[in-house]
Amino acid sequence: MAFAEYARQIGSDVHMVLPPDWATSCTVASLCEHYARVAEVMPVMIVTGVFSARGEAFGLETLKRVVEDVPNVVAIKDDVLGPFARKMTLLVRDRWVVFSGGQKQNHLDLHPYGCDGFMSTFLSFMPEVTNRYWSAIQAGDLQEASSVIRDFDHPFFDLLRRSTGGFDAVLHGVFELFGIYERWRPKPYYSLNNEEMEQLRCELEAIGVQSSG
Repeated sequence: MAFAEYARQIGSDVHMVLPPDWATSCTVASLCEHYARVAEVMPVMIVTGVFSARGEAFGLETLKRVVEDVPNVVAIKDDVLGPFARKMTLLVRDRWVVFSGGQKQNHLDLHPYGCDGFMSTFLSFMPEVTNRYWSAIQAGDLQEASSVIRDFDHPFFDLLRRSTGGFDAVLHGVFELFGIYERWRPKPYYSLNNEEMEQLRCELEAIGVQSSG
């Protein structure tokens, strides 16, 4: 609750809550109590990553209890995907805003079930990709939306997964190439070296991900 108080005092509108759960020690009841206490301070957005190690039944039971018993929860962000995410969306969509994680294909999977929006990785450095996808969704043009996923999301996230340092190192490299901030991360995080940065630049250009500046 102390951090929620701080977030409210500095002007946050919603607190995105991802509770600590070392060794899967939380229960349905203890998680519900945690969300309820934070919601006493400010509106809450739940993150489903806390359910990843528990399975579908645990997550859905927790969310059902929260929907029924905890006021001031206003949104949820899904990190689990698949059947859980579809059932979750159907369960809460009439009460909460539903966001999918950072790939557009995750949003498109949930769109027919009532998903409202998505967290966009591209928005930070190449917003025209995000805007093209969202315009297609608003127009009901699912073929165009899937084309954006094919042309940008799939090759970009494949590049992130196969590169040295993975998602974190490569994304920080992307931010440097786009002039947002430098790539360096404190150890033990890995930061791309100059040779890897040049390779990244070439691979991004090959898939059409490059700065227009």
